Amino acid sequence: MPDSADSINGRDKIVVVLGNRLILDQLPEELKGRMDAAIKLWSSLDNSLMLLSGGRTNPSVPRAECEAMRDYAVLNGIPSSAILMDPNALDTIGNAYFTRKILDIHPEIKLVYTVTSCYHVPRAEFIFELCLGPKFTLDSKTCYKSGRQSYDSELKSFDSARSFFSGIASGEIEEIGKRLMEQHSLYRDLII
Repeated sequence: MPDSADSINGRDKIVVVLGNRLILDQLPEELKGRMDAAIKLWSSLDNSLMLLSGGRTNPSVPRAECEAMRDYAVLNGIPSSAILMDPNALDTIGNAYFTRKILDIHPEIKLVYTVTSCYHVPRAEFIFELCLGPKFTLDSKTCYKSGRQSYDSELKSFDSARSFFSGIASGEIEEIGKRLMEQHSLYRDLII
């Protein structure tokens, strides 16, 4: 978390980095690539925060993705006062949902940059647009071009996301949260 609320005040944009499963308590190449792209983007912006979104998705690693991401960001020049962390997200829907919940307590932020792998951008953008709704501007242009070629898996995940959001209007975060807790296997019965 940032050092104080004062360090957040006045910042009107945020770079959200989507996590990726940790291996052996180190950033895998894909997550390192996302972080490098995010650090470069953040460094080009004035007056912005960085939100690191990723929980503990590998039970054999004793910390959340966002913690490893924070360590990497600080080592690469991002001041800890500019960093927010989301340790609750366990997938892309969680990334977007918990990002929105964090943004709701920081009403000065209206411009949201997401950073993920390039193959993942269409699905992530779809999910973030639905969770954020019309009061935020979303920019998903910055991404890490990984060597991953699992497009069939990504298409299946996109179909699953479309099904999850079926019938929910853009920005209806309470309805999304309710569905997340009732129907999503990673979050079912979680109290938020």
